[in-house]
Amino acid sequence: MSEAPQSLPAPSLSRPGALALVGAGRKAFREVPGLRMLMVKGFLLFYGLFAVFGAVALFVFHRLVLAPMFRRLEAFRADGGFFMDIMLPLLNGLLWIGQLMLTGALLMVCLLLALSMMSLWFEALCGRIVSHRRGMELPGGFSLRVWARSLLRSVKDGLWVLLLSAAAMVLGVFSMAAGFVVGPLLVFLINAYLMGWQVREPYLLVRESLGGDHKALRKGMAWWTVRAGLLAVFLAMIPIVGWIVMPMILIYQVAGMAWVNEQGADNG
Repeated sequence: MSEAPQSLPAPSLSRPGALALVGAGRKAFREVPGLRMLMVKGFLLFYGLFAVFGAVALFVFHRLVLAPMFRRLEAFRADGGFFMDIMLPLLNGLLWIGQLMLTGALLMVCLLLALSMMSLWFEALCGRIVSHRRGMELPGGFSLRVWARSLLRSVKDGLWVLLLSAAAMVLGVFSMAAGFVVGPLLVFLINAYLMGWQVREPYLLVRESLGGDHKALRKGMAWWTVRAGLLAVFLAMIPIVGWIVMPMILIYQVAGMAWVNEQGADNG
């Protein structure tokens, strides 16, 4: 007969660095039974969501933005003239550079959106670690059926991340156009906070479900949240390779957050 969930003690939360979280997460995956299979499910779900979001975003971007711009360039080419013969190659090159930059930004947003819709999976990951460390059975778990039933919450999380990411992109465009450095720095910090939020929240939500106080758990964690997300943001800025490695690093960090704090609770 499984034990009823018990409230966790409320010591101050450990706040290790990003790399220390990765190391703690790797240790959790070695020692907690069933985490590797849970990771397989998470990877399948994440890359499935990323593929769908990316395909839709690129299709819409091509139809509504790129295709009209290339048609306008063709119209300029048809008008001819000495001035247009000089300017057209330059405009074409700028358009291709802009296309690559915007495509990368769109895929980055899709990456964040897919991660935000993994919130239930991240909670299940932390719950499995808490169960192992505490020797008690926690309610819930993760399956595609459970995730589908809670899709509304996942969409809500995704829309919140999408709104902040879009605001960061707009801020970056306007600030760079105006020649400011502050804007791009704010964009970087906002994205770091979003990544750190993905690391922080799953374990804190598990703590809340076991009686933790919402405000007390998050008190004074804003700057740490930014620092926890820096590694993931740096990886996300590296096309292809970084996008493949970053989700795995983020998973290790989420697991590490639970592992380190549960270890501290045991020692306390």
